[in-house]
Amino acid sequence: MVPAAKELSKLAIPLGLASPVVILLLILWAWPAQIPERSEAPGADVSVVITAADMKAAEDGNADAQFSVAASMLADAELNLAYSAKAVEFLQRAAESGHTRAMLTLGLLYRRGVGAPQNYSLAAKWIENAARRGEPLAMLEFGRLYREGIGVGKDAVRAYVWLNRAAAARNPDAVHERAEVARILSAEELRWAQDESIAVNIPVTTVPGT
Repeated sequence: MVPAAKELSKLAIPLGLASPVVILLLILWAWPAQIPERSEAPGADVSVVITAADMKAAEDGNADAQFSVAASMLADAELNLAYSAKAVEFLQRAAESGHTRAMLTLGLLYRRGVGAPQNYSLAAKWIENAARRGEPLAMLEFGRLYREGIGVGKDAVRAYVWLNRAAAARNPDAVHERAEVARILSAEELRWAQDESIAVNIPVTTVPGT
């Protein structure tokens, strides 16, 4: 017998004498007990663990460790808000040593103002640095900054340039967003933007998983 049925069997009202509406209400009363209280998204990391070795490597200046530890701290920031400041410190150190993912993450933190004070100038600085070093996601985000005029002057042509470069690096979001920007450009602006997209030789890394 299923748990809901067991609950119903304890009731004093014989089901045969109850109206359909009463039966439905009784079922709804018993059924919620069978629904899990919470469910995690597939692949969700619900137990962030930072080992002593990871922390030591980060403190010693290993950029990859700094980025990894910072990412773990930010994932757990709701449980310990003190992690945010330390995460920003590690991201700053990693970014200054040339770690492009740290640059991008730091830039996004400053853009959103969650985990760090909102600062569009710093957001544009770090996202641009990562984009010019060939980070596809940073190219996408830098194009968005130009499109929206955040931290840089609003410029649809330059937005297209960076979205075009991100699309060339196989970022799927950039393909759609590039098409949207292209619609508002004149033929001359579009030609210039496409030429500018390949004018500077920017090293491009592939998007993970593609």
